[in-house]
Amino acid sequence: MKCDTFSAINAFYSVLRKFKEIAEDIEFVVDGNPIYKAAQQYFHLKHILFKVTRVIGHTNNDFVSKEHHLAKQIIERLNRTF
Repeated sequence: MKCDTFSAINAFYSVLRKFKEIAEDIEFVVDGNPIYKAAQQYFHLKHILFKVTRVIGHTNNDFVSKEHHLAKQIIERLNRTF
């Protein structure tokens, strides 16, 4: 799996295209790779707005990690698959 901005854009697009309308409160929970923020900016320039929450590290030492622990586990398992 290639981890570049185009891949992140494609991943977000793959999710967003499944919605007829994008909810105002849609949120993507991602790992610490900065490509997701770059991809978010790409969509922002096209007036497609969504929140990106980065969960960094393997421990739950901060509020964001604790709140999104389950999503973080899923992301890490998916990443290990590739």
